[in-house]
Amino acid sequence: MLNGPTALVHEFYALRRRNEPELLRPWLHPALRWCEPEVGRHMGVLQGPDQVIDMMHRALAATGSSFRLEVAATIETATHCSAVIHWSAEKPGGPVRGQEMAVYGFRGEQIIEAFFFAANLADDHAFWA
Repeated sequence: MLNGPTALVHEFYALRRRNEPELLRPWLHPALRWCEPEVGRHMGVLQGPDQVIDMMHRALAATGSSFRLEVAATIETATHCSAVIHWSAEKPGGPVRGQEMAVYGFRGEQIIEAFFFAANLADDHAFWA
């Protein structure tokens, strides 16, 4: 691996800040599994790059492209990176903010699996409301 998992996570989030989900496709392994089951119909378990990119488009649409994600802290192994992510967005009722733990698994330099754990599920529900 040219870059370790932590460097890849930082690069991935830097690219996400451009608000162009299609730019992320090369980062997503064809067998990707993306899981945030607690948020149900909006996230749940997504399979493959198409479903993940669709969810990212929906997140931008739900917030008028104001959705922002920042990596606050990371820890890595040879193939995984766990990151604390702070997020925010503007919604018609005012700003919404939250924090989650994201765990990314890599195959080469592509994300093969991602699991997300909300610090406060009410924040995620407010985001999608």
